[in-house]
Amino acid sequence: MADMRAGITAAVSQADRRWYGDGGNPKLKPWQSWDFDLSLEHYIGKSSYVAAAAFYKDITRGIVTKDVLYDFSGYTNSSNVTPISQTGTLTTPTNTAGGILKGLEFSGTLEGNLLAAWLDGFGVTGSYSKTWLSPKTDKDGYFLNTLLEGFSGDVWSGAVYYEKDGFQLRLGQRYRSGYSARRHNAFRFVTENIRSERIVDAQVGYTLQSGPLKGLAIMAQANNINDEPYVTSQTVEGRTAPQQYHKFGTEYLFGLSYAF
Repeated sequence: MADMRAGITAAVSQADRRWYGDGGNPKLKPWQSWDFDLSLEHYIGKSSYVAAAAFYKDITRGIVTKDVLYDFSGYTNSSNVTPISQTGTLTTPTNTAGGILKGLEFSGTLEGNLLAAWLDGFGVTGSYSKTWLSPKTDKDGYFLNTLLEGFSGDVWSGAVYYEKDGFQLRLGQRYRSGYSARRHNAFRFVTENIRSERIVDAQVGYTLQSGPLKGLAIMAQANNINDEPYVTSQTVEGRTAPQQYHKFGTEYLFGLSYAF
């Protein structure tokens, strides 16, 4: 909705006496793609499985922010500079050619009792996906960024767990390669390049199996145990360096639920 805002800010540059501005595009059309998915799954035992999937997305219409020619006739010129033309440059979201997004995903869960009786209750689960993007260039030479907003080429997660007799214990780790994301600073939306991150989480819980409180579940959870930093990077004159470095610490949660 912010991309479709109707407001425009405009001014005349003292350097070249041309109009320039920044704003939204109410005529913006949504993303559009043809999607094809194929998956193969094999189930083992009560809750074990292995799966492989492939996907192919032909993005026929995307959105980028770029400079376009715009008629600023009727806009108030608050400077003392007389523009050489009422036509200037507007930085605005606009539709562009898309690209091909394709990838593979593998996932599975294995119960310990399939390997040995004494491993009953234990298990492992995980997934891995690899995604490729081939952007298309539009008539102005613009293309979808190699890293779409939120797009990570490599993503994986894994966890070991124990679930038996009301006990639930889980220790997991998740990883994603570098990606881009957009945020709003004091004046406008900016896109940041965020470095890869690897986060460790843990959870422990118990559900009462008998007595007057049967069905009461107690849960404790810790997220980001390793205090993984949030790092953005910038590229200047062909060199990439850190831009911002943030640490948010570990998040602790405690909860109760009751089923009857």
